[in-house]
Amino acid sequence: MPDGTTIRLFVDDDPVTCETTEVRQFDRALDMRRGVLDRSVVYQLPDGRRFRVDTRRFVSLAHRHMACLRYEVTALDAPGRLMISSELLTPRATADGPALDPRQSRALTEATLEPGLERVDNVRVIRTYRTARSELVVAVGMDHEFDEQAVTHVRTKVDGDRADVAFEAYARPGQTVTLTKWLAYHYGAENAAHLADRAGGDVVPSPRHRLCGRARRPRACGHPVLAAQ
Repeated sequence: MPDGTTIRLFVDDDPVTCETTEVRQFDRALDMRRGVLDRSVVYQLPDGRRFRVDTRRFVSLAHRHMACLRYEVTALDAPGRLMISSELLTPRATADGPALDPRQSRALTEATLEPGLERVDNVRVIRTYRTARSELVVAVGMDHEFDEQAVTHVRTKVDGDRADVAFEAYARPGQTVTLTKWLAYHYGAENAAHLADRAGGDVVPSPRHRLCGRARRPRACGHPVLAAQ
């Protein structure tokens, strides 16, 4: 299944991850009743600057094909130029066989998903695939909401097995930069265009902004050209 949960952070063009950056604090909590996964990580860069990344993942129990990710970056003691890359990744086939680590998704040994339709509209991307054996169609849509006064949409790029929507922001000490990402998945024997329309309608964030803990209306998002009736 295409993975839309990936969001990457760069500070002054350097990647910030648990593998490349010193972690000063790490907290994670799963709320089974609400279906919410919260994570908070404080990173310290080599020059001493600290940034806190708070993420919340929500999967709707009423609408199981929908998910929401809220991504917040706070500059704790010094400013920084942020690049946030929101991605949609198609699983790659590998020659190594199934992964032995049970925490990892099962590796694909052949091209299971064949790409189909692509629709790009500002910060929204919709892609369809057809499974090689069962010939079922899978449609995935992602859209974003953000504060246009604090965050700038830089580019949207779709290339092979990766779609990337990039944003830039300048975070001052104490300032929090927020990006909310919406995901919708549909599959079935229907034609790709119909499933793409359904996925596109579901990722319009305006009617559902409270699902991710938002108490106010979104300030910017992809244009709702595929909004459901």
